[in-house]
Amino acid sequence: VVMIICNHCPYVIHYHDEIKKIINDYNGIRFIAISSNDIENYPQDSPEKMKLLFQDLGISIPYLFDETHGIGAMILIPSADNKERALVYRGRLDSSSPGNSDEVDGRDLRKAIDLTLDNKDVKFDQFPSMGCNIKWK
Repeated sequence: VVMIICNHCPYVIHYHDEIKKIINDYNGIRFIAISSNDIENYPQDSPEKMKLLFQDLGISIPYLFDETHGIGAMILIPSADNKERALVYRGRLDSSSPGNSDEVDGRDLRKAIDLTLDNKDVKFDQFPSMGCNIKWK
């Protein structure tokens, strides 16, 4: 599971606890977080502060800094099959947001992971993730 996140985004902050729960619930799955933000204009997203945040949250997955924006600029398209270990889900964690009262439960991401683990097609309505855009240099 690849998450494009950053430290300052209110949506990411809203999901901190659920991200930690999902990582713990899916112990056999590899997770990685990547920040592609311009740290000159957004110093709170610097690698040093990324490391401190994950330490404070008790999250021990890799949190990488995409200094060149190479990962952030990539367009990933879901594949019809997963023979090449291609992307099968690109979307939100769940329907909650900092501005609504929906329960934070990671339902959408959990469903995609469960289907993938069961070798089933990830075919359900996929909604785009919400949050801050990448802060380009």
